[in-house]
Amino acid sequence: MSAKKREVIWFKAVNNLNEIYQSIDMKFSFVSEIEDKLRQCHEWVKCRDFLHDAVRTTITGEASSIYGFKFDLESNTPIDIEKMAILVAYKDAKFWTGTRTQLSRGLKLINQIEKNVGEELSTINKVEGNAAGGYKHVWMFVGPRMWITCPQLVSLYTFLIRLGAQKFKIGATLPDTINNIEKYIKTAKACNDVKYLKTTLKYIVGIVKERNSFAFYKKNGVSALYDRGTGINSFHNRGGIVNLCSCTTPFGDVNSAVEKLKKEIDE
Repeated sequence: MSAKKREVIWFKAVNNLNEIYQSIDMKFSFVSEIEDKLRQCHEWVKCRDFLHDAVRTTITGEASSIYGFKFDLESNTPIDIEKMAILVAYKDAKFWTGTRTQLSRGLKLINQIEKNVGEELSTINKVEGNAAGGYKHVWMFVGPRMWITCPQLVSLYTFLIRLGAQKFKIGATLPDTINNIEKYIKTAKACNDVKYLKTTLKYIVGIVKERNSFAFYKKNGVSALYDRGTGINSFHNRGGIVNLCSCTTPFGDVNSAVEKLKKEIDE
């Protein structure tokens, strides 16, 4: 990790969010660079589904409002869709070295997948903390454009970051790591992320590698799933990586494509 820290212009308007309980209280927020300044695009969120809602608004111009989260292009800084750039922190994190270790593990997992699919590697740097908001220690992940161009990959990226807080061993190779995770989830203490892993782990690498089969990318390289006119409730609640792996997204053609992909992986 680089010791260089950049200042961030913090988002001021904070909404009262209705978020489900997570045993890992990690918070996320997109950040964009405007005129050489980093700007937080929205308030800190624990629910990762708000993130692909914000990307959808940036792409379509249609405001998002769900579970207290609001994102529109008049009040919020647009998301940078040329790369993945996201801030990560814990509220009032006292043991920042422990947080740093967790995030380093999440980065290693992401990098192993990026290497496997031939993408540039994500990086992480510490930025100036949002002390006034209760976030003294803040890190910024920056990754290749691939991760931002499809809602399910936005969901997967932040899921992988949060998995760094779990206790499985990061192996020397991606197959080693996946094997370690498979063993880990058999005995790990029950939590949402362990439950999600049981649905997604077998298919994560294949989904990233074969994303063209279900993302329906347009000429600009952005998935058409962002602007199909799907209602915000369905898009938010069923637009993430878990629904993709269980073939329960709002998109019938996506579900069919992933069912086919899963059969190929299972063989």
